[in-house]
Amino acid sequence: MKHLLMVDDNRGDALLLEEALETTGWGGRLERIADGSAALARLQTGPRPDLLVLDLNLPGWGGRELLARLQGRPDLAGIPAVVFSGSPWEEAALVAEGFPAGRYLVKPDSFDGFVGIANILMNIMGKA
Repeated sequence: MKHLLMVDDNRGDALLLEEALETTGWGGRLERIADGSAALARLQTGPRPDLLVLDLNLPGWGGRELLARLQGRPDLAGIPAVVFSGSPWEEAALVAEGFPAGRYLVKPDSFDGFVGIANILMNIMGKA
């Protein structure tokens, strides 16, 4: 079973994404953590997710700091990550810092948009 770890303090976005994944027929597991430091602790001790989906604007550590810390850890650097942010303006800066192009998704404003995001995530995980 595929496992997606979502690092986002917006419970509503997590619920919409989970419902969108279910709508597409995905039978995996979505786990949500609300801040970057808790996510790093979880990644160090728990099972490795197939995909990390994170917001940039989080309480405590932001998504950018979590990405930097993951890159500094050979045991965690290989986890595929997707940024899922409400702001379309930070993608260019992240790509310039070495984040893969095409792995920055802007949070949609409709359920159909969340279904589209769910399909993209399933393709990244190789589940579609």
